[in-house]
Amino acid sequence: MRRRVTNFLISVTLPLSFLFLLITPAQGRLRPSPNSIDFGNHLVGKATSAMPITLTNDNPEGSFTIVNIFSSAAQFSLSGPSLPVTLAPGQSLTVTVTFTADAVVAYSGTVGLTTYHGWTVSVPLSGAGIETQASHHRRRGGGTTTGSFSGSPPSQSINQGQLSFTSTLTFGSVNLGGSSSRTLSISNSGSTSVTVSNVSLAGPNVALNGIYTGLVLAHGQTIAVALAFSPSTAGRSAGSIAIVSDAVNSPAIISWTATTPSANPSPSTHSVDLAWDASRSDGVSSYNVYRGLVSGGPYALVTTSPIAATNFIDSGLASAETVYYVVTSIAGGVESAYSTQVSVAIP
Repeated sequence: MRRRVTNFLISVTLPLSFLFLLITPAQGRLRPSPNSIDFGNHLVGKATSAMPITLTNDNPEGSFTIVNIFSSAAQFSLSGPSLPVTLAPGQSLTVTVTFTADAVVAYSGTVGLTTYHGWTVSVPLSGAGIETQASHHRRRGGGTTTGSFSGSPPSQSINQGQLSFTSTLTFGSVNLGGSSSRTLSISNSGSTSVTVSNVSLAGPNVALNGIYTGLVLAHGQTIAVALAFSPSTAGRSAGSIAIVSDAVNSPAIISWTATTPSANPSPSTHSVDLAWDASRSDGVSSYNVYRGLVSGGPYALVTTSPIAATNFIDSGLASAETVYYVVTSIAGGVESAYSTQVSVAIP
């Protein structure tokens, strides 16, 4: 992994004028799950249950730092971790989104997650506001009733179906190449039927069976939903299932977690990119680079032979150590004294 530190200039003694250090960032990818969220239709003024968005660092070598999370529309409110958050390879963060319609219209928006380097991962959002039959009669004159009732008022068109379920699920520890299965029971404990309008699955390597768009659960009915987790990478995995329906507690959110041990753990390695100004001494034709683990030396030669270039990449360095570099110049077969030392703290 290479991380860049810019504008870092260190003076050294002649025959080398300057030595500066660069640790360059590896390129990678941040993956949101799900890729979009549709909250469906909900009563005006009533907030939905929170829907999760999980952002995972899929880059096996580089870390990313999230410095800003925002919603483009006020009807979609966010809740998430304190920022900044740095995601190491395989790590994730979760943001939850709640939708509250303030009118009988369709809404769209975006959740944006911005990195330290200035690029943004976007997740589209949508939802619509609806009203009850009773509220349909309350539109003019600042909310005054424009009609009259005889006998009992008209019933509200709120579905009284309600889903009962376990909100958390764990697959435990699952080895690479293996699989873990779980069964989730979902019941309609309400007084009317429930119709499922959308099912979304967030998180990697999970399969779902037994629930689908258009499924109708009668009053008192229970279904068994099968889930299987088959990891492709080591580390901690997390995600969620979101079930959107016409139940009063829609959307139903079930969070899941799993851990996968590394089959062949290997230490994280880093590369350091060294560069320096060319020597002003006569006859200088090449340079040697030395590295030490203690300030002031001793130093070991890291260039296999003198190099003509004024830069060198030292790779294969372990995490959580500090290394020290000096450079010498060679003119007519004679090597100079060491330059001023520079140190690098490997993350």
